[in-house]
Amino acid sequence: LMVALEEGYAPSEYQALLEFGLQFLKEQGAKFVSFEVAASESEYLSFLQKKGAKEISVKYVL
Repeated sequence: LMVALEEGYAPSEYQALLEFGLQFLKEQGAKFVSFEVAASESEYLSFLQKKGAKEISVKYVL
């Protein structure tokens, strides 16, 4: 599952889409989920970290 958002999306829209995607992947039996988020997108990084994401190289994994 790959999700790409255009600039200008509000963090709340991103978070809602991310929550939906995470739930879907868990229901499908995913053991881990990897994310690539630009370092400049601090609000998204903060959200992922609050969800328990750990930094591995340049990717975040839940």
